[in-house]
Amino acid sequence: MHRLSFLTAGLLALALAGCSSEPLRRVDALTSSPKPLQHPIEQARDALAGAPTCCSGIDQLPYQPLEAGFTGDVLIDTQAPAYRFETGKSFFRAFALPAGGPSFEIRIYSQAGSSVLAPNAMLLDSRMRPTRLLDADDFSYVPPTGLKGDSLDARIRIDRSQPEHPGNERYLILYTSDAQMAGQTVLQHPAKAYAKAAGNEPPSIPDPVAKHSPVGVIRLVMIPDSAAGSTAKGYV
Repeated sequence: MHRLSFLTAGLLALALAGCSSEPLRRVDALTSSPKPLQHPIEQARDALAGAPTCCSGIDQLPYQPLEAGFTGDVLIDTQAPAYRFETGKSFFRAFALPAGGPSFEIRIYSQAGSSVLAPNAMLLDSRMRPTRLLDADDFSYVPPTGLKGDSLDARIRIDRSQPEHPGNERYLILYTSDAQMAGQTVLQHPAKAYAKAAGNEPPSIPDPVAKHSPVGVIRLVMIPDSAAGSTAKGYV
């Protein structure tokens, strides 16, 4: 089947799945802060174990188009499609990236609270061949700053210097792995952050822990190369 047919079928599957959970929501990164998805982890794990796999191959996933300059929240919840990746079964969201225009950067912020989805990010070229995989080593915990809450962050640059090159990265998949779901992330206690901001000695108190979950909220910020160093102030 032609790649376009796969994409069309994937979009139809996404619509038929009835993701009433609002899987993708555009926002203003400078005036709104996403909230982590507070969902009982055991219930989410049970839901994942019982969820049918959506597709027989990566090329058949439901890819949702992202327009240039998109900023928004991606909801990966128990209503998201599930797929058995090489790293284990996971709920996921998949996207078709802009094919033309200038090179750009994608900033990924997985929101942390009592739990957090520790992401993997897979990039594929125009022929649906994996080009890069970001995992635990590529995402860093960043404490709250400005409008941004606790999150696991990563940045990806997408090259568009050769617009027609078949190796250009055209697809992005966000998901998690068995290894990631077994872990946890230690957050910075708000009292410690306040003390540091005030120039005081941080109190000796335990930091909260966010257990890793199959579900979560991820903010995506897409920034053209020419603006990547100056925009999205709350997310730099």
